[in-house]
Amino acid sequence: MVIRNTRYLQDIRGLRKDLTDVFDGMDNCLDWKSDSNNWSPREIIYHLVDTPPEGIDSLIRRILKNPKGEFELVPDLTNVTGERLLKDVEQVKGDVFKILDNLELLIKEAIDVDLTEKTILVHLLAKGVSEDRTASNLLQGLFVRHWFEHVAQLNNIRIGLGI
Repeated sequence: MVIRNTRYLQDIRGLRKDLTDVFDGMDNCLDWKSDSNNWSPREIIYHLVDTPPEGIDSLIRRILKNPKGEFELVPDLTNVTGERLLKDVEQVKGDVFKILDNLELLIKEAIDVDLTEKTILVHLLAKGVSEDRTASNLLQGLFVRHWFEHVAQLNNIRIGLGI
């Protein structure tokens, strides 16, 4: 069996490993901020989980099943709720790894041409523009680039805490 979309699968697995490393020892630091202008690790994680609001895994599933839909991309939301504030590090990890697990299954089953040709209309609220994006475009930007940037941010927090 040929495994398709190996670059995305490698990215997912790399992110899972990097997040596992970042979470190690963060049990009591999920809500730590260096100052009020910065996000806590919990805020960063739930920003990733809910960007877009339905989660990147659900968005990609929706594009592959029903192309030509649309969604709004609202930047800079932390998405931390009262319920999420009560979660410990294992529960937070579970929420983020669920997204990665679902996405990995989708990517394994996806046909390359569907990722590169099926589109969705994205309303980029920060820029005030709307444009069609392919599933592949969203995986490269909204997922891979975006997630790796925030994982680097989490790692910097970890280093700053001396963990």
